Amino acid sequence: MLSLKPAIFVGNVADTELKDPKSNKHYLDLLEYAKKSNTIVVPISAQLEMEIAHLDYSDQLMFLEEYGIKTVIPGLMEQEYVNNIIYDNVKVNKPVDMDKFNLVADNLRNQGADIIILGCSELSMIKKNYDIGDDFIDTMEVLARRCIDLCHGNIKEDYEFLIKKVI
Repeated sequence: MLSLKPAIFVGNVADTELKDPKSNKHYLDLLEYAKKSNTIVVPISAQLEMEIAHLDYSDQLMFLEEYGIKTVIPGLMEQEYVNNIIYDNVKVNKPVDMDKFNLVADNLRNQGADIIILGCSELSMIKKNYDIGDDFIDTMEVLARRCIDLCHGNIKEDYEFLIKKVI
């Protein structure tokens, strides 16, 4: 290892092996190697991810629905509002137009959204700076928390407010 910092190994397996990655010889070899440095191995299927990414939008929605995930997408007006919030407010360090933000969130809830995903790093700043409620998932926060957890790390108390515990 080039660093004393914790690491995470990612083992690419076939989509059919995701439920039981230990059925893949190379994954087992990686587990054995990782064990020497007490490192976690996370299985992924790059092939499956690529196939999902290349599906038509409607097919992506059908794929997600097969797994019980119903998606709700903002309408064109709401997408424009979100773009305005990102480019005209957050990126230029101006106060966020919370009326537009709340309108978008309310419209998503009215369409049946139980949780709203903040999928852009600029939207993370809104969650940090405004009280927007508990029905938002900040993808940057989830990623940061998961990386820290997988590396068996702890967040310094001074920084806990930046990353809330996620499920």
